[in-house]
Amino acid sequence: MPSNTVAAVLAALGFLAGTGVGTLGAAAQQIGVDQWGISEANDAITDEKVVSAGIETDNGLAVMLQCSGGKGFGAVIVPTEPTTKMAFLTMDKSTEVAWRIDEQPAKFEQWVVLEGGPKDPYAVATPTDALAKAILAGGKTLTMRVHGLTTSVQLEGAAPSVLKAMSACGRPAPEKKPNR
Repeated sequence: MPSNTVAAVLAALGFLAGTGVGTLGAAAQQIGVDQWGISEANDAITDEKVVSAGIETDNGLAVMLQCSGGKGFGAVIVPTEPTTKMAFLTMDKSTEVAWRIDEQPAKFEQWVVLEGGPKDPYAVATPTDALAKAILAGGKTLTMRVHGLTTSVQLEGAAPSVLKAMSACGRPAPEKKPNR
């Protein structure tokens, strides 16, 4: 199961409101620390299906790619520990997020800062096809920096979850390049 903080942020976004966290079947893995997983739920107000692929880190951040209602596809960085939550408290409406896969050049993007509840801020980017496609292209590690906090997550096991979230929003899977 996602941590209480992650579940609270998803609920604040309308993703899990009133529904609890569902699974995609016996083979589905739940989002966890250093474990890519997926959750599926219906919004309590709109009944829209929400699919979230993500991973939590041991240093207080969760990274998720989410599809809401088959339309909105975005990435969310959620602070899960008190010290990381403090770093996210800001009056700014946006923040720079840097990310890279392995040794590839870093991408620098402006993400929106939202508040998920009393003192539970998080950063959101939509659309986020570039990040999802980079994860699916292969590599071992995704490294991200936001508010001066840097975290790295392994990408092993990420593809099935990310593909499920992309598919829920009608995003095509990247084409596989032939081996040379």
